[in-house]
Amino acid sequence: MNPLGANSEIPNRLGILNGKPLLKSTISAEVWELSGSDLEEFDRRVKAYFALGYPEWAVVKIDYVTRTIYLRDDRIGRGRYKK
Repeated sequence: MNPLGANSEIPNRLGILNGKPLLKSTISAEVWELSGSDLEEFDRRVKAYFALGYPEWAVVKIDYVTRTIYLRDDRIGRGRYKK
């Protein structure tokens, strides 16, 4: 289950999804522990964390096994929305 409603496709081992590179990141063990007990709080904490550190980036996949979060660059003029 992906609480953020993010894309269910799996990026390859290099972090490429649909031909576009993704940023691979993670969060603290404390937040990961919430994924097993409180998905609503996990969702809130993940969104808040990445909103501060990576504004205008979108979470597209959460890999619970490797504890990896994949982000797509949605800034205007970069990443997905190049002019």
